[in-house]
This record gives sequence, C-alpha cells and structure tokens, in this order.
Amino acid sequence: ELSSAALSSLGRLLRDGEMLSLEVLDFEGVYGNCSYGESDFEVDTEGLAEVLGGLNVVAVPHLKCLNLKRLMVRDAAANALISSLSSDEAPPLETVHLCISTLGMESKHGEALGNGSLPFIRTLDLRLIGGPAAVALMKALNEAPISPEWEDFSLTVGGDGEEGDANFYMLIDLEVCFRFGRLASLQWLQIKYTEVWGEDEYGYADGFLEVLTMVRLPVLSHFSAQRLGMDNTEFQWLGEAVWAGNFPQLRSLNLS
Repeated sequence: ELSSAALSSLGRLLRDGEMLSLEVLDFEGVYGNCSYGESDFEVDTEGLAEVLGGLNVVAVPHLKCLNLKRLMVRDAAANALISSLSSDEAPPLETVHLCISTLGMESKHGEALGNGSLPFIRTLDLRLIGGPAAVALMKALNEAPISPEWEDFSLTVGGDGEEGDANFYMLIDLEVCFRFGRLASLQWLQIKYTEVWGEDEYGYADGFLEVLTMVRLPVLSHFSAQRLGMDNTEFQWLGEAVWAGNFPQLRSLNLS
C-alpha cells in the first residue's frame, strides 16, 4: 500500500525527470479493492493528484500503459488525471484502465471523459454521483459522434456523496444513453438509492428500469438495483427485458 510519503516521492521523481524510460505505471489494487464502485479505504487524493497531474510527455515520454484498476480516483486526483490525459502534452498512452468517480470532478473533465476524446481508455469502472460532472459526462456521451470503445465497462449510479440534487437529471441523460445504444459495452450495472436522492428522484430511479425493456445489452453480466422498492410494474418490466433476450450474458441479478 502506498503511503502519502511514497506518493509524494513518486511525484517528485516525475518532476525531476527520473522516470524517462517508464512504459507501464501500474497501481492496481495498491489500496485495496474498489471494483464496481466499492471502496473501503481512504486514498490520499492530494498525493495521488500530484502523481497523476505529473504525467506528461516530458516526464514520461515512453509511457504506454496506465493501470488504475481497483483504485478509486476521485476529487482532486480525478481532475488532475483527466487534465493530464486530455492535455496536448499528454504521454503517448495506448492503454488506460480506469476506476473513477465523478464526485468532486469538474464539469469539463466529465465532458472529456464522455466525448470520446480519450480513446486509449480500455477499461472504465465508473461511479456516477449526481452533480455537474456526471450530467456533463452523460450529455457529452449522448452528443459524441460515435459510441465509446470501452472494452470493459462497469457502471455504478448513485451512492455516497452530497451531490444528490442533480441525480434526477443525470438519470434522464443516462436513459437517453441507453436508448441511443451508447452503453452497449456495459458489463456491470449497479443502481443505488441513497438518502441524498430526493423523493422525486427515487421515483424516477424506479421508472428508469422501463428503458431496459427497449434496449439490448449484449455483454451485461451483472445487474444490481438496491433498495429501489420495486413494485409489480417494475418487476414486470425487468422480466420482459430478460424474457426478450435483452441480456443474453446475464449471470447475476441482485434486487435486494
């Protein structure tokens, strides 16, 4: 596990030009497991931001692969990373594996994540927390000229955070993404109800399930809708979607 001091040292090495030959930077699992939006550890976001913000063609001119699987990147670290990746001075990356939350993310970085300008992202484990960045990401995804080319895509909607006011609009944009076929590469979908969601948003989260009867998710293997208080109508929608073969690879269904 990397300490704050270790992150600071790594950031200093980058600034001092001590990693010019680096081709692969692998953080997978160094803080634990945050796969599919779950996290039980505290990351030094400022220290991580120092490292990720230092990734540029001058510091790491040969960097081809960045692996951030199972490491939740959020707040300052998320902003620093997306800023680095979308910069004209970005390293020559070919493959990025990313676990990231929109919590604390700036709108412009949410837009960059959704508009297709970062084609080297191969794996995306995304936690959408209602707020400006989440709305900007969904809007950019809907308006992008082509669907994203994420090879391994996991999505958790809602969860911990204090940006619940925008969840309603985020879910509307997410529904449009499904209708337009922008999420065909989705393998893991988890919808969480939390106390920060208002009553109207809670109801819309229920109704959101209806869109699943209208779309096909060919590689979806896990679907979880926790504490949504599904009634007979919602169960019928879900049953219709499964019966119609909309999720041919579905192996796990959690409605608890």
